[in-house]
This record gives sequence, structure tokens and C-alpha cells, in this order.
Amino acid sequence: MADDILQRLAAARPAHLAPDSPVDDTVRTIELTAAMAAAPTSSETRSPMARLRRRLRPVWGLGLAAVATVAALVVTTTNLGPTHEPAQQVFSGRELLLAGANALDRQPQLKGDYWYQVEHRGYLTQIPGKNYVIDQRWVTRTWLAADADKRWTEHTDLGARPATESDEAAWKADGSPHTFDLTDPATKARAERENAKESHHTPRSVPKDIVHYKGQGVIQRDAPGGGSEEMPSGDISVRELRGLSTNAHTLADQLLVMIDEDYDAPPKALHELVVDTARQIAFSMPSPPRLRAAAYRLLADEPGVRSLGTVEDHDGRTGYGIAMPSPYGADPGPLEVHYVFDRSTGMPLGSVTVAAAAFKQWKAGDTINYTTIAMRWTDQAPPFDTDTHPRPPSADR
Repeated sequence: MADDILQRLAAARPAHLAPDSPVDDTVRTIELTAAMAAAPTSSETRSPMARLRRRLRPVWGLGLAAVATVAALVVTTTNLGPTHEPAQQVFSGRELLLAGANALDRQPQLKGDYWYQVEHRGYLTQIPGKNYVIDQRWVTRTWLAADADKRWTEHTDLGARPATESDEAAWKADGSPHTFDLTDPATKARAERENAKESHHTPRSVPKDIVHYKGQGVIQRDAPGGGSEEMPSGDISVRELRGLSTNAHTLADQLLVMIDEDYDAPPKALHELVVDTARQIAFSMPSPPRLRAAAYRLLADEPGVRSLGTVEDHDGRTGYGIAMPSPYGADPGPLEVHYVFDRSTGMPLGSVTVAAAAFKQWKAGDTINYTTIAMRWTDQAPPFDTDTHPRPPSADR
């Protein structure tokens, strides 16, 4: 048996991985993962999500709008780039996720007084009545105490900028305004019609959605005891996260039990919620390395997972990218989420939501929103211990 496995691995090895050639450890991991993935599997070794799908049959029809409502992942996640080159896309999305999981397994379980997480978010929006798109930018910093269920959060408005060079040219041609009115024209027209019908009453205020070029700076600080102690991105508490299994099969079962207790939903909806929660554990939560690896393995066999090859996140960091259908389904449109993770550590770097097909003002492949993320343990305490509420917008011209 050992000789047979060695022969299969040797046969799977491309020339650039010959013993006398320089070796990229991550590429070798993916090659070996791909070779071993071809081995026959018994019912005991099938993927956790395949086992879960069998348990959930029959699959009943259900609109996923409700699922999107309870899904906590805010894909806060301009472009991962696509810097990938089709000729180099040798590995499948499954193989990249399994390689990422293997890299995570090799990471030490570090400790600190606080888990510190920074998320830069951007949302791309077409200006009503204009021919350019702006990028609305925020940064969220989160501290989670290691020895207590305490959470500090700081939200900062970084302002809005034209999304691309062509958008900037159109913005300059428009006079380079420093405020942007994103009010939905239909909502504004409806309010104006209602005011016209009730002219003898005090006119109702027309709702406005104003975004500023300069930004408002720090708009909110939430210290323990003054607000929600929720996780940075997800429905699972710190206590529950620490109790989850690092085995992908057991993790899938645990998530199903947890979600089934909270939602009286048909099997298809339960499955979608399990997958969405696994995404949160994999890409946006303070998960220990081996738990994050288990979530990667749980997602590896999901339908629709595909490879993007080598990509860049919005900050220009290079990693491996995979694509998955958006958990938000067809509302507000056909969306796909691209995730990127570090090639050597497996840690998530960011994500981007793109239009999977043309809808509204978007073309297929356009970026809708994005996130870059950095996370680590630290002994440095949060720089505030009281709440700060939003303040009025800055005075922009």
C-alpha cells in the first residue's frame, strides 16, 4: 500500500517539483492534496457537507430571502484583482481550500490579552443622475477580551471617493463635488407626490441619503457594558466558538444542531445557513487556526466553489482566491463572493462581492463591495473605555 501511494504521488508531481528543483511549499501542498483527493472514499470519509446534504434530503423548495435576512455575513468585502492568469489556473477551488486548511494546521495557537481585528470596507454606488460610481469607505476595529465575553468596537467613516480613474474624470467634469446625494429618485418622487396631495398640511420631509467626500472620522465607539457584545461578524458567541470541533464532519453536525434549534426551516434553508455560518468561521471570525481549517474543509466540496488562482486583495496583498455563490441569492441581484487567503499561512485577507451577471447598473464582473481584513492576538488594550455616539456629518463643500 505504501509503495502504491508513493508511486501515485510521484506520478502526480510535475517537473518543476522534481527533487533537484526549487520548491514552493504551498504549491507542493496543493499538488499532494490534489493527488490524494483522487483516492476512492468510503461512506466514512466523504465530505462533511456531502453527509449533511444526505441527512437533509428531501430538499424542499424555499425562497432564500429569509435566509439572507438571518445570514450575518456582511460581505464586506475594489477588486481582488483578477490578477490571476488563466494559463496558470491548475488547481480547483476545492484543492486551494484544502491547501489553505493544511497551511492553517501548521500555524501555532497563539495567545494574547485581546483578539484584535481590523476590517476595511468599501461599497460602490452609482450616483443617481450621474455617470460615475463612488467608493464609500469605512474601517471597523474590534477587540475581544481573551478571558471574558467583552467586546470593544470602533467605526470610522473614511469618506467617499470616485471608484476608478474613469469615475474620477467624470467626477471632476461634474465640478468635483464633496457631497453626494444617494437618495433613491423613486423614494424622493413618492414623497414629493404625497406632499402635493396634502398641501394644506405641513410638508413631510423628503428623506435624503447624503455621503461626504471628507468623511466623518470616528462615528461610534462601543465599550463593554454600553452596547452589544456580539461577535465582529457572525451569530456565534465567543463561548460557542470555543466549543466547536476542529473536525470538519463534527463541525458540520454541530452547526446543524445549533441552527436547527434557532430556525424552524426546511432542509434546504438549514443547509444554506450551515454553509453561511461556516463561511463566517472561515473568513471573518476570531477562529483558532484548526477550527478555521475545519471550516475550509467543510466548504471545500460545496457546489459552485471554483478557483480564481493567484489574486490580490484591495490592499494589494497577494493570495489564493476562490469564488462561491453569494449567500444573498438573487436579492438584490445575481452575486458571487470572491475570498482571498494567504498562500503560506492560510489566513483570510479579504473578499469582494461581484455581479455574477448583469443587473441594474452593474455589468457581469463589476465589484459591488469589498473588505480587507487583518487579525491577530495582542496584549495592547483598546484605546477607549466609554461609548461615543455618532456626531453630525462634517461640513463639506
